[in-house]
Amino acid sequence: MITLPYTLAGIVIHGFQKAGSLGYPTANLAIDPQSDLSHGVYLGYSTIKEGEKNLPSIIFYGIPYTLDESVPPKFEVHILGRKELDLYDTRVEVTCEKFLRCNKKFASHTELQKAILQDLTEAKKYFSIKK
Repeated sequence: MITLPYTLAGIVIHGFQKAGSLGYPTANLAIDPQSDLSHGVYLGYSTIKEGEKNLPSIIFYGIPYTLDESVPPKFEVHILGRKELDLYDTRVEVTCEKFLRCNKKFASHTELQKAILQDLTEAKKYFSIKK
């Protein structure tokens, strides 16, 4: 496992819009699929451009087993408080600061949504976000 914090950057590419359809839009970053980062969910910060630094984020790296286990590992970032993430072709730098949980296959989309809600609760505590 890599020592945290761990920073990497990538260009936002088009994904399958599945996280967005669950209510949690993500920016999919093109990174080396052989990254040494352990698969799982992290808390950290994203920087989009000069004026948007240190945005609290939930980061997923791994194979989205519940949605489509046939794809290679994905690197997705959900920026807290953002309902839309139209960042295609934009360079985003992400710092993974805290490991939250391991990647796993959930029994259903409902179970996945429950886990995401728990991730959001943990993220709000971590970042001291009141809403």
